[in-house]
Amino acid sequence: MILNPTQEQPTTDAPASPNPGPDTNELEDQPQETQLMIADEDDDTDEIDPQQQKLNDVLDEYWWRKETTECVQECIRKSNEYYQYILATGKMALWRLCFEQYNRGFITLGSVSRGGTEGELLNLPVNEFRNIVDHVIGLTTQDKLAFEPQPINNDYSTAAQVTLSKAILNDYAKTKGLGDIRVRTDRNAYIFGEGSILRLWNKNLGDLKAVDVANEKIYKTGDIQFIEVNPTNLVRDINVPQFKDNQWFIVRIMVNKYDLAAQYPDKAEDIVRKQISTDWDNTRITSTRGEKSDIIPLFIAMHKKTTSVPFGRFITYVDGNTWLEDGHLEPKDFPLHTNMPCPVESINFGYSTAFDLLPLQQVLDIIDGGCATNLTNFLVSNILVPEGCNLGVSDLVGAMNLLKYNAQAGKPEALNLVEFPQEAVPFRAFVVQRMEVIAGINSTNRGQVDEKITSGTMAALYASQAIHFNNNFQMADATIMGELGTAILNDLKDHPEDKRTGMVTGKGNKSYMKEFYGSDVNMIERVTVTLGSAFLQTDAGKVQVAQDLLNGPNGLDNREYLEVVETGSLESLTQGPHREMMFIKDENEVLSGGGVCKAVLTDDDALHITEHKNVIADPGLRLSNDPMAAQIVNNTLTHIAEHEQNFQMKMTQRPILMQLLKQAPQAPPPPPGGHPPQAGPQKKPMPPGGPARPPMAGGKPPMPQQRPMPGRPMPKRKMAMPGQNQPSVNLPPPAAAPTVQGGPRA
Repeated sequence: MILNPTQEQPTTDAPASPNPGPDTNELEDQPQETQLMIADEDDDTDEIDPQQQKLNDVLDEYWWRKETTECVQECIRKSNEYYQYILATGKMALWRLCFEQYNRGFITLGSVSRGGTEGELLNLPVNEFRNIVDHVIGLTTQDKLAFEPQPINNDYSTAAQVTLSKAILNDYAKTKGLGDIRVRTDRNAYIFGEGSILRLWNKNLGDLKAVDVANEKIYKTGDIQFIEVNPTNLVRDINVPQFKDNQWFIVRIMVNKYDLAAQYPDKAEDIVRKQISTDWDNTRITSTRGEKSDIIPLFIAMHKKTTSVPFGRFITYVDGNTWLEDGHLEPKDFPLHTNMPCPVESINFGYSTAFDLLPLQQVLDIIDGGCATNLTNFLVSNILVPEGCNLGVSDLVGAMNLLKYNAQAGKPEALNLVEFPQEAVPFRAFVVQRMEVIAGINSTNRGQVDEKITSGTMAALYASQAIHFNNNFQMADATIMGELGTAILNDLKDHPEDKRTGMVTGKGNKSYMKEFYGSDVNMIERVTVTLGSAFLQTDAGKVQVAQDLLNGPNGLDNREYLEVVETGSLESLTQGPHREMMFIKDENEVLSGGGVCKAVLTDDDALHITEHKNVIADPGLRLSNDPMAAQIVNNTLTHIAEHEQNFQMKMTQRPILMQLLKQAPQAPPPPPGGHPPQAGPQKKPMPPGGPARPPMAGGKPPMPQQRPMPGRPMPKRKMAMPGQNQPSVNLPPPAAAPTVQGGPRA
């Protein structure tokens, strides 16, 4: 269940409330404790300052500081006030209308119905509203959550905790309900303007610790339970102008009363007697009647840690006479997380685009119903027969009949009433297009490819535009998931003694079970969720990136490309570089402590050298007379030299290894005005005067080949006129190009 099953008594010393309907004088005679007295139980040796005592007497007038029974009664009064407000202002009607429209097919049982005063209209529900909402939610939640734990420092041990924290949070998203509750909460946020998640520690979850056969009890390590909460189950102060300013909430959840009784044996009789009211419950989205049900409402009242209630307060109760727990707000993070993309100014509620889509959907229902009514009522044609035509009903039955009629009276004609008005179809298309514009969804996102789209890149661009439009909704989703990620790790840190197991993704995206303790993530301060590029959040965008990498100089192979296409994830392409950087950080930690590292041939030497130089990028370290500083510098330079030697050896002796590791050095840029070096086997230096030429006929040696001097133009020859002797031009031979070992210099 939700609460601690091993707790036999309430968290305070206050006695259990009597059965329903006790004498008021009996309640007044019982000793009661205030919230401040509860907070001071562990520290009653310090004397209270008289002025502080006077202040406490004033603050105790706050109903959240009063004794449990009185506080619970006030919670019930506040709840009734809240439900009267949302019913009177029409908010409940709006939420119900959105709920009914989204679930129209379920409510109508997937069939058409009759409407109008006499049933003359045919209702044809074509739910564009649900289709648009589902596509917005799909665009927001199509990618898995990218958790980014933020550590308190950047050493290697903390970096390892970052990796473990990601694995733990991904396990919660995949197998422990966080991913499902995310989708449902986002749907509530879009339909009702807000959606909340209640996070509670459930000791009936987690790994098995022990079994008590005699007492029929099972003890587990406990784990986090996520509960979806819509605005009808989230009571708040109606006088607060902004939702973020609420200091207290009362959450209503539905539980099995026998499970609840097993958790609180001292209150078991009172809990089992509890039943849902026999009257129609008008405070829920769907008004139901369940007097014979085993499900009863459980109320959880929470107050934040404020100056007036410094330790917070957490109360659970069934009704005014049966409360179960009363104590401090123990979790570090407030257990309620609300997704409200568009808070309304000066109103304690949220706004949603779905509210704007409802009127347009109602217009579509009128158009579709009118056209369907016209078509079904007049699909079988009526016949106009003039008087005196001599045709009766029996003459028109069947087909292939030879009909004789009085031509003078007139020809019988069919009465066509099924033609739609010319404005109906274009106007319907206009309404649908307006709904898409308001929701920020185009027809491409809804599976209707536009004729203008001719490539996957353009399709991804259209999809990314819809994501950009709904950026507020997406940001709210990322914020609440980041808060939940932080709270999950903090809750695990609050229970460091229990060993747990979780599903961790290892090499090759293969999952395996890993054991861990809450203390293994104690260096993580908070968690954020990155959104990334809207283009990369679409499958077409990811495939386009994979194609670019496939055609790049160090491109992917076909297997990596197909993996991106099939899984829609680029993680397989980034896993190797991430592990390399983690290893480099480990080496930097060792070198910073004066240790020694070993370089191997498979290392990315260029990357290692670039990162290792940061270890000694400190003037104080280089100029220090401390022997440890000198050892750090020498060991780092020695390790860098090892990488340099390995790099040279792979270039000269292991070129195939460099090619397989994709570590081949890039060619240097050509000099100004020069030509890039040619790839291929090295050429021998050219001898002075150019390459040797075969002897000419007659045994005369060939004339030396004339080439322009570097940086000088070719000398102009004086052209001889016909009949004149041409003077010879003696040019010095070009100097040989300087060479270095390993090939000519560019």
